Amino acid sequence: MNVPQIQIRQTLPLIGVNSTIPGKMNIKQPERVIEVQYHPADVEITFHEPEIRVDASKVYHDMGLQSNAARLREYTAKMKEKGLEAIGQIARDGDRVGNIAAGEKQVFRNLAMERFFRENQVEVNVGLVPRHSPEFEVKVRPPDISVRWNQPEVIETGQHLDIRYEPGVVDIYLAVEPSIDIVV
Repeated sequence: MNVPQIQIRQTLPLIGVNSTIPGKMNIKQPERVIEVQYHPADVEITFHEPEIRVDASKVYHDMGLQSNAARLREYTAKMKEKGLEAIGQIARDGDRVGNIAAGEKQVFRNLAMERFFRENQVEVNVGLVPRHSPEFEVKVRPPDISVRWNQPEVIETGQHLDIRYEPGVVDIYLAVEPSIDIVV
């Protein structure tokens, strides 16, 4: 028995592309200009005066000096004593002047000379060097510093792209037509 044979031949299509005028694309990027403006930081510094305390009480004690209140009391007592002593001296001087019978010659000159030496006595104290030195207490506060940073100012120019496109001409065609051949 003879079986018939079928032959199938197929031709695939072929597409052809012909570019007669090519497309054009131009991209231009202008030069970028960046300008930065910097503003310096604002700095504010506040200084504080130091606090200094001096305690010289040991020095005064070594030198025999007293506080202002004690000195005032002592001075008041001394002035009362001097006042009473001066009144007594005036009374004694008056008695000397009035006692003519004693026969003292040049009473007034003698009184003046005694008074001069009495009022012009100088007292010198050599031992005034203290054994202690004054005590100092110093409190120093650091300065207050505040800084306000300013942001830089950035200005950019020339950042836009210039894109130009011109389409070309393209012919698309069927170079080979598809076909199917069946042979029995």
